Amino acid sequence: MAEEYQALLSPPYQGGEQTAASSLLKKERVERGLFPRVFLEKSEFGFSFSGLKSAVKREVDVRTGTGTFSVPVPLNEEDKQEISYEFQSAVNEVLCYKLINAAKEKIVKTIMLA
Repeated sequence: MAEEYQALLSPPYQGGEQTAASSLLKKERVERGLFPRVFLEKSEFGFSFSGLKSAVKREVDVRTGTGTFSVPVPLNEEDKQEISYEFQSAVNEVLCYKLINAAKEKIVKTIMLA
């Protein structure tokens, strides 16, 4: 999924150290919730990002005019940053939600991430 998302934004935002989301984190930011958060059932530990890639594609299409009768325009820097930030926020929220609920249910005292 990440590769397909990265391809929508074009360089230099193709993951790793240099991300548009990290650029936005340096600014004061209000999350708009552009993309879906798929939580599924609280008691389930599995998760799906079904619809997230499609939502990103639709947002890119809307902002560039792709699929309309007008001539498509490239994403500007601000659009790339906002879309990246919103994508990262959606993924992080779902992963944290599932991780914390799994830890609570399994009575885990420590969570380590590497």
